[in-house]
Amino acid sequence: MSPNQIRGAYVLYIGAGAVAAGGVVSLVRALPMIARSLRGSLKGYGGSVDKTGSAAVARTDRDIP
Repeated sequence: MSPNQIRGAYVLYIGAGAVAAGGVVSLVRALPMIARSLRGSLKGYGGSVDKTGSAAVARTDRDIP
């Protein structure tokens, strides 16, 4: 086989597989951060309750001392 045939038959696919594997690894490493941000943003849509369990005062209703 010539170098061009080897490149076309083997090396090209090995390189594409390495790029795909790198993308999958990066996505798996980023999943915890994606889950935390999604959970935090969805928590913001829920009703506001403070730590004591009573309804929290809206930010716009609080006075600045």
